[in-house]
Amino acid sequence: MKSNYENGFYDGYNTARTWIPAILKSPSESGYYLIIERRKSKGEYLPKFDEIYTRRARYIEPEKIWCLGKYVDSKAEADVTKEVLFWMPLPQLPDDALNFPGVKNCDDVESQKNAHATEIVELFEELLDEKGIDIPCSDKEEQESRYDGGNVARLYGMEYFNLVSAVQNLL
Repeated sequence: MKSNYENGFYDGYNTARTWIPAILKSPSESGYYLIIERRKSKGEYLPKFDEIYTRRARYIEPEKIWCLGKYVDSKAEADVTKEVLFWMPLPQLPDDALNFPGVKNCDDVESQKNAHATEIVELFEELLDEKGIDIPCSDKEEQESRYDGGNVARLYGMEYFNLVSAVQNLL
């Protein structure tokens, strides 16, 4: 008897899957979908780039919006355009998908890495707070606006984001 994983290759299910152009049609209900996303930097704050990603994203109906994540830094967020080019429903996981020895759910692993990296950086920020040390922003405008609205963060903006990212890459 074949596993659900093996049967998926023989029942024609995978061959019927097609990418749907986002410009022509949006999902009819809220949920997670597989998307092809384009991110492009204007080069005003971040280095210029034009990249394509295939990933999972959440769609919210009736607002008709894709949740594509935000950059921690508002200038980075303003510099990058994000566009969903194509989408398709996520395939149903086979019953035995996670029963293989050593198999981990990558989404869970990456989420855990990000959470741990953020916790580590927060511990570092607590130490900076105890010592009364502020890490200056390398961007002059970011440094000037960092205390707006009563913000007291010792590590701010791209310095914070880059440290979380570096720690996450080490985990």
